[in-house]
Order: sequence, then C-alpha cells, then structure tokens
Amino acid sequence: MKKGRIIRIILAVFFSAVFVFSAYKLINIYSGYKDAEDFYEDVRDEYIKTTEENGETENGNEETQTKAALPFTVDFDSLQSYNPDVVGWIYCPDTEINYPVAQSDDNEYYLRRALDGSYLVTGTVFADYRNTEPGTQRNYIVYGHYMKDGSIFGCFEKYRDQSFYENHPVMYYFTPRQNYKIELFAGLLTNTEEFPYETDFSDGDFESLLIWAKENSFFDSHIEAGIDDKIISLSTCSYQYENARTVLLGKLCPIE
Repeated sequence: MKKGRIIRIILAVFFSAVFVFSAYKLINIYSGYKDAEDFYEDVRDEYIKTTEENGETENGNEETQTKAALPFTVDFDSLQSYNPDVVGWIYCPDTEINYPVAQSDDNEYYLRRALDGSYLVTGTVFADYRNTEPGTQRNYIVYGHYMKDGSIFGCFEKYRDQSFYENHPVMYYFTPRQNYKIELFAGLLTNTEEFPYETDFSDGDFESLLIWAKENSFFDSHIEAGIDDKIISLSTCSYQYENARTVLLGKLCPIE
C-alpha cells in the first residue's frame, strides 16, 4: 500500500513538472510572437506611408494616379539609415505579409535577428546573398520563416486552396529604385535539392524551370512567364518531409 502511494506521488510530481515545463515553453513561444508583432508594427508605423498620408488621390495627372494605385510608399532613405542592409519591402494585401527585406553577405545572419540585430524568433525576411538588383538576374530569391501564428510567410500553405490564390494572386515588392507587382504563377512543395535555388540560368534551363513549376504547381494560374521575364522565388520551410520547402513563384512586373 505504501509502495503504491509513493508511485502515485512520483507520477503526480512528474506530470506536474511536464505541465509546468510545457506551459513555460508555450509562454515563451507566444511571448516571442508578440515581441515580433510589436517590433514590425513599430517599423511599419515609422517607415511606410499610405497613399492618403502622401496626399495622393485618384484625381490629378497620370503620374499621381499611378502612384495612388500603390497601397503605400516606403521611406527607404530613413529605413536604410536605420539599417543599410534593407534592400526592399514585400507586401501581400489582406495577409500578414508586410515586411522589410534585408540582405547580408550570407543566408544565415537574419534567420533569428531583427533589423536592429537583436534576437527575434521570426527573424527578418531576407534576400539571397547572391541577388543583385531585382530585374538584373532571372531569379530573385527571398526567404522567410513559416511561422505557426501566420506571420512572416506563414500563409503560404493557404495557397494550396485555389480560392485563396484567386483572392491573393498579386504581391508587391518595393525597392529604393523600382517598385514591382508580383504576379504569382506557381506554388510548389519541393525541397532544397529539387528546386534550383539559383539566380541565373541559361535560356534552356530557365525555360525548363518555368515549365516544371507550372506543371507541379498546387494552384492553377493564367499567368504565363517566359524566358524574357524576370521572376521572384519566395521560399519558406514546410514540414511534410525532411528539408521540404514551399516556394511561390511570381513574375516581376515593374510599376512605372
């Protein structure tokens, strides 16, 4: 009888410890998400302005109307003074995607770092270190974490739903020199060996990539990309198998 009571006490202590540890881990996770949310909200408030804030309306000359069609503008002068590594800003309407994009001399630095260099669980969306200016290479590669709270590139899995794609077929990529509309034409579940994480291709290899992407896309798109186009590859982790990646491919269309 005494032995059984001791076992019950040991088990109770063990499960209590497991519960406390699990609760501690969950609190840390959600605290990290909250820190990231607050950080990026402050960055947006500081460095982006809506068309209304810019005083742009649908009236006026053609140039003003074109600018007014953009969702907002980015104060890159101030943002790059804050961090010279900033090279762009990515945005997808009606999703969580609304982030600055940095570039380092490797693909590791911003995995868990904020723009100010501090630890941040979501890290920073970043361009491949081999990228030059968008539009100068055939493939511009951007990476972001798949976050379970839906932040960063956490909405990518939703593109498996055709209706989600049809409601979100366009993203925007802003840079200090040129703004782009991203016309998404393929979404892929792939891996680090199958998908060619390269910035330049021969005509034949690039055409093969575009055909392969369309044939294996998990959504259907009427957008066609050819060898004369420049594309952007947006990559995030997936967990269906080891080294799985979800990659969205879009045609980079300069906004004049």
